[in-house]
Amino acid sequence: MKKLYIRKKIRMVITMFFSILTINVSAAPTSLQTKVTVSIPEPTCSVSAPEKVDMGILTPGMKINWLPDIDVKVNCSSEVAGYVVYMLSQNKQPSSHDGIYLKQGGNDTNILLRLRGSTNNDQFTTDEQNPVSIHEGKGSGMFSHPTKIVIEVPKDAKAGEVTGTVIFKVTYQA
Repeated sequence: MKKLYIRKKIRMVITMFFSILTINVSAAPTSLQTKVTVSIPEPTCSVSAPEKVDMGILTPGMKINWLPDIDVKVNCSSEVAGYVVYMLSQNKQPSSHDGIYLKQGGNDTNILLRLRGSTNNDQFTTDEQNPVSIHEGKGSGMFSHPTKIVIEVPKDAKAGEVTGTVIFKVTYQA
């Protein structure tokens, strides 16, 4: 009788074990979907600068920092937490990216143009995903940002007209 009793106990334990497994398997979690909506507003600030700036007549060996400022304007039509103005150029730059070499007849020269903003920074942005700020601000309305000009003309500079292109852009900061 003991053998029969032990067999029944084992059978009962095995039956309970499978019953528990069956219950756990059938109690699987149900799926739930959540819809997430994010609103991305249109940019609310624009940036402008003079289309052309004439530096006058420069002579070889000069370092000029007394030229009139370039007035970079930012117009924010609505309140912004913060904006950053940065500059780009396709002109060749020194390794420090703190200026651009002007071109003469389509060729690079060693005449260096530097622009310094209100953040005391004169670096050009090389990666727009990580802009280098030259001016910062916040709020709404029209903001004027004087930008200092420095030109270094080496002694061996050739006579002729030199040019360069600077692009000012605005982005937002949190």
